[in-house]
Parts: sequence; structure tokens; C-alpha cells
Amino acid sequence: MMTAPYSAVAGLPGESMWTVRPIGLLLFAIGHFLDEPDDAYGVVSRLVDALPSGSYLAMSHLTGEFQPEETKKTEAMYKAQGMKLRTRSKDEITRFFDGLELVEPGVTLTHRWRPDALDRVSSEEPGERASVLRRRGSQALSHRGRPSASR
Repeated sequence: MMTAPYSAVAGLPGESMWTVRPIGLLLFAIGHFLDEPDDAYGVVSRLVDALPSGSYLAMSHLTGEFQPEETKKTEAMYKAQGMKLRTRSKDEITRFFDGLELVEPGVTLTHRWRPDALDRVSSEEPGERASVLRRRGSQALSHRGRPSASR
């Protein structure tokens, strides 16, 4: 279903719910299961394009930036089971959000997004980044995530 995003919204009850009122789209622990053949950036772009102005996207994504050897082992384990797992760097994750308004503190480690006094994860343990973004305006943002000559 994630690789066919329009089918995800086709069955929603009532067009006004999807096209008029701002809503929140939660893509937690999903992006890293979409690889390049799945057009990961295009999938997210099409879902966000369907959101009305003022809506929010909250997304988390695995990263291998801090534990590269452990990440390689995990990716190999998934592959051996016939599953995909694609970690991305902060820059690669940020590409999902071109054209969106980033909510502070931006694209950061999940456990550091809005930590509280009970935050017990050390800085040596991160493996995931998270962010919240707001869609402004009504223009289509289909170009997001696509490489361009200016990048």
C-alpha cells in the first residue's frame, strides 16, 4: 500500500476530510522500508501533495550515521529474510521535506526531538531521526525529493 499512495487515500470517508481540513500524516518507521525502486521520495511527495494546506507530516526514519557497522549487519539480516531496509543519512532524510516548513527543532535524533527529564538514551545509541513539518499553501509539491541540477 505504501508504494501506491493514492490507494491509501482513495477509501477515506468523505472528500472534505482529506481535501479541506488540515490533518496530520504520521509516517513513523516506514520510510526505511522503501528503497529506490519503490520511489521512496515520490511516495512521500504524493501523500503530502494530497494534504490540505496547514496539515502536518511527522516522520521518523532509521539512520546508519552513528553505528555504521551495526547498521550494515541489520540491513544484511533483513535482506537474508527477503525484506528491504534502507537507512538514510540526515541529508537524505531531509530531502523528503523539500518545500515544507520545518517545525523546531527540525530533523534531529528521535530521542532528542522534544526530550524530557526521563530521556534515558545516551548519545552513543541513536539510530533514528525524526521531524515534524507543516504544509503551507496549496501548490503541488511533486518535485520534492527529486534530484535537480542545482543540488
